[in-house]
Amino acid sequence: AFSTFFFQQLNPLTKYNLRILEMEIYANYDSLLPKGLLFSIKDIEDMNLIKSDMLKKLIYNREIEVVKIGSKNFISRQVLILFLESNTLPALN
Repeated sequence: AFSTFFFQQLNPLTKYNLRILEMEIYANYDSLLPKGLLFSIKDIEDMNLIKSDMLKKLIYNREIEVVKIGSKNFISRQVLILFLESNTLPALN
C-alpha cells in the first residue's frame, strides 16, 4: 500500500493512523440498521447505538448533521452510517 521510504518519513502517530486506514472494518452498518430515511433521537437510542444525551451533545456541538422539522431533530440514515463508520476503529488483530 504505502512505499517504505514514504512510511519511514512519518511520525509514529501518523504511521499508526495509516495502518488503521489499511485495515478493513468489518461492521456493515447499512445491513445492520433498519430501513428508513430519518431517525429521531429516541429511535437511535432505542437501537442501542448512541444514548440520547450523547446525541444531543453531538447535535449541539454540530458534530453530526441533523434535519430539523419544527422543533424536532432527525438524523438521516446516511449521516448516521457515515458517523458510525468514521468513529469505528478497526481491531488490531
